[in-house]
Amino acid sequence: MKKFLIFLKWLLIIAGIIVALTIIIAVVSYVRAPRPDPVMKTVSDSASLPGLTLNGYTFHLETFGDTANPAVIALHGGPGNDYRYLLPLKPLADSFFMVFYDQRSAGLSARVEPESLSLDLYYQDLKAIIEHFSPDRPARLVGHSWGGMLAAAFISRYPEMVSHAVLAEPGFLTLDFARELMHKTNNFAPPMTFGTMLEMWKIGFQAMKVETPDRFGKMDFFFEKMAFSDLPTNPMKKYYCGQTMQTSAFDSWRFGVSAMIGISGKFATALKGGEAEVDFLDGIEDFTNEVLFIASECNTLIGANVQTRQAELFPNARVVTIKDAGHTMLGEKPQQSMRIIRDYFNQAVHADTLTRLDSPPQRQ
Repeated sequence: MKKFLIFLKWLLIIAGIIVALTIIIAVVSYVRAPRPDPVMKTVSDSASLPGLTLNGYTFHLETFGDTANPAVIALHGGPGNDYRYLLPLKPLADSFFMVFYDQRSAGLSARVEPESLSLDLYYQDLKAIIEHFSPDRPARLVGHSWGGMLAAAFISRYPEMVSHAVLAEPGFLTLDFARELMHKTNNFAPPMTFGTMLEMWKIGFQAMKVETPDRFGKMDFFFEKMAFSDLPTNPMKKYYCGQTMQTSAFDSWRFGVSAMIGISGKFATALKGGEAEVDFLDGIEDFTNEVLFIASECNTLIGANVQTRQAELFPNARVVTIKDAGHTMLGEKPQQSMRIIRDYFNQAVHADTLTRLDSPPQRQ
């Protein structure tokens, strides 16, 4: 018994030393952590930001070009990114009316609770934007990554509202493709190596210091920094040339964790066999105009091979691959991307002659 008490005493001493050292290291890490730039305000906190209230919600939104021209709606990725990295599309404003918006609870749009978000709500937001900016004729869509998934789902449900759809490497359009991607990336969870934990430790202390206008700001900062870290274990690196984040073109204002949690949670529920509204292509047979897929040569996760297979699910689609580019091909190779998109948009399609006054019932 005496030996046990001695052992217990030394165990408690060692545990105390470890706790004390951990506290000291944490304090030193906090003190030495650089103070990052403040997290940007959303439209709900800054009247100087361009915005528009539709569908009962205020979006961070900008337009460029002549309203008399056909409207093009740009859909960013994520869920949770913002449209800043899609601004290389801005030169299209010489021929089209360009609309850029941060999706609900993402970028610089107003923050809401994750539980209030749904895929159908995102469809209704896009529908309201098209009705506002292109009330008399179908619009054109350019969707990147998650934005490509959103665009595909929208044309499946509202085929009469869109004449042209550019899908730039949508992540997955069916649950089978989702399972394939999750298997390749281990559900996008990096292995908990020492390097990963050290990076989380460093970014965590920076997040504690960052100035934020709302209670979502610290988590927005943390997740964005982790997602774009150049750690060897970051699964996102396989999206880019040289398997490094340094070759990406992902300029951003602010990440939206609540959007990521709210929408990605629907995917997780569906993958587990629960009820979820994740059938993106329900009704795609009704969209008979050509859909343009843009793929990148360097993306080893959802590049040309995957996009060619996804395009086969559409009545009328083709795939163009951009060489020496990764997932953010629109920013990495803007001139080549613009040429491909312009050529596609300039194709005459029957939907350009339609008006929604005589259109068939919308898919719900």
